[in-house]
Amino acid sequence: MIRRYPHLFIVMSLLLVTGCKGYKKSKDRYFASENRCIELYRKKISLYWNNKPDSAIFYAEKGLNLAKKIKDRSSEAHFQIQIAGINEQYGNLKTAVDYQNHALLLFQVLGDSVSSLNVSSSIGLNKAKLGNLNQGRDLIQNSIRYFERHKDTLNLLGTYVRMGEWEEVKGDTPQAISWYQKAESLQSGNGSSDEFFLLIDKIAQLHSKLKQHQQATLYYQKGIDKSTFKTFTKKNIQFINHAANAMAADGKHEKAVVYHQWALKKATEAGLAEQQVYALIGLAANGDDKKTDLSIGHLKNALSIAHKIGHKQLSAEIYKGLSTVYRQQAKYKEALNMLEMHYKIIDSLKNANITHKINVLQSSYELSKTKLRVEQLELAEQEKIYQRNSLILITVAVLLVLVAFLLYLISIHKLNKKLKASNLLKDKLFSIIGHDLRNHVGGIAGLLAIMENEGLSSQEQVEMIPELRKQADASFDILTQLLQWGQSQIKGIQIEATEFSADQIIAKNTKALDKMLKDKSLSIVENYPKNLKVFGDVNHFDFIIRNLLSNAIKFSYPGKDIEITAIEQKENSEFIFSVKDYGKGISKHQQEQFISTELEVSFGTKGEKGTGIGLTLSKEFVRANRGKMWLESKEETGATFYFSWPARI
Repeated sequence: MIRRYPHLFIVMSLLLVTGCKGYKKSKDRYFASENRCIELYRKKISLYWNNKPDSAIFYAEKGLNLAKKIKDRSSEAHFQIQIAGINEQYGNLKTAVDYQNHALLLFQVLGDSVSSLNVSSSIGLNKAKLGNLNQGRDLIQNSIRYFERHKDTLNLLGTYVRMGEWEEVKGDTPQAISWYQKAESLQSGNGSSDEFFLLIDKIAQLHSKLKQHQQATLYYQKGIDKSTFKTFTKKNIQFINHAANAMAADGKHEKAVVYHQWALKKATEAGLAEQQVYALIGLAANGDDKKTDLSIGHLKNALSIAHKIGHKQLSAEIYKGLSTVYRQQAKYKEALNMLEMHYKIIDSLKNANITHKINVLQSSYELSKTKLRVEQLELAEQEKIYQRNSLILITVAVLLVLVAFLLYLISIHKLNKKLKASNLLKDKLFSIIGHDLRNHVGGIAGLLAIMENEGLSSQEQVEMIPELRKQADASFDILTQLLQWGQSQIKGIQIEATEFSADQIIAKNTKALDKMLKDKSLSIVENYPKNLKVFGDVNHFDFIIRNLLSNAIKFSYPGKDIEITAIEQKENSEFIFSVKDYGKGISKHQQEQFISTELEVSFGTKGEKGTGIGLTLSKEFVRANRGKMWLESKEETGATFYFSWPARI
């Protein structure tokens, strides 16, 4: 079809290529759009994480479903981690661990060892918080060993921090500080990052917890020195306020006031209201006991700012501070009012936190239920697919067995057919050979008996010698053919391929059969070039030429020509040889027998007898040398036998 309609094929190919490209572009656009949605969901989660956790969970669920839809296993795992993080923040640790385990499984399927170990260490920390300290420690330490072995500094830092947090859960603060300091040592040369500042803050807080205020102050000062860049202004002011608190705890109130004033100035200039409030609270707490009105002024100023930014936690702290100062002034009614306001806000915050926790838990529970339902449906579908595939597999297997059995039966049938044909050929062959060989040998025996018993003269005995030789030659020829046929049947046809001169082989056989040619006054017409080089088994070629030439002599009418021709077929790298006689020809029936390789006795123009063994062997020898043999004949006009032979390797 391609040869007949090349233009149609080209057009179809172009359409197929264009269609594939269009499909690829459409697919790429689709996935680009979905990836943008995933990134948007991540931003929404970060936006709502602290104040609207149920909304954060909602967007996490959206992202999770989309990631599953587009088979983005990595994003699916990260959404699971974000949901776990929200639950951690609100104390739903068991739910957090469930989601972390889902993420862990996905990372393991993806072959992401680093992410798997990070999630595993996070699970370990939550397990410790839930009371399983030993299992938690083992999970974290397993991650530490891996990252230390692979010199993965970045991930090792985070794992050291988790080990420090585990020590905090255990209650071993000094050991926690030790782990945090190991993490800090990995930050050398990279001391201006959110992770570094968080680490410094942790170490300083733990020193304060141990009442090691000077060490705490030193760490806060380190944070101040490292956070001077504009991008870290908020963190810088936080460190200043924290350093002031550590100084105050160490009894250095005047220095603490200086640091709080410094923080207030920087916060005001930067417009950071929350940090202004912390600085004002610090100034009020460290003010002169004799100047309580100044402290109240600082606190009221802080309260005003806290109300503006809607920071209830700060407002509660300020009310508590005001209550303390009013109590110092012996204004107990105002002190009580401030304390009531403090507890009112604290209660509302607790209720809000409980509400958030319940909402997060409820959202996570609903999400888990949805996931479970989806997983059950997927499992049911997988079961159906498995059953269907199993049925298909069994059906295919049965069909394959049936086909194999059928092919086996066909093969056996063919082998039996070949064996039957071979046996028939063998029986017929031996019948012919036995009869012919017996006749020739019997003829020789009869002639010898006459010569021995009839008292023939020497002249008469000499006249009988040609007939004896004729009978002996015929017997020898039959035995030779029988031997070669037997060898081909037992050993298979062996080929010893070489380059040889075909014209020399033809000339040799023409000379060997010269007496037979002269007896019938036949002439050889040579239609082939001298020095004709061909490639194959020279003995096979010799046998074929001798057999075809011998047959041509047998079946030619006296006084006729026998034509031996060789024509080169360059396109096939072969020669076509032919031996043509002008004799009695071959009947249609005999031609069919030649094609089917059956044997039949035939007689030449002078009664010469042929068994057909030679032709059978000739066909097999031609085939073994990568050629083929055929004939053309009409009765009473002669016959031409053709065979092809390789010109070169």
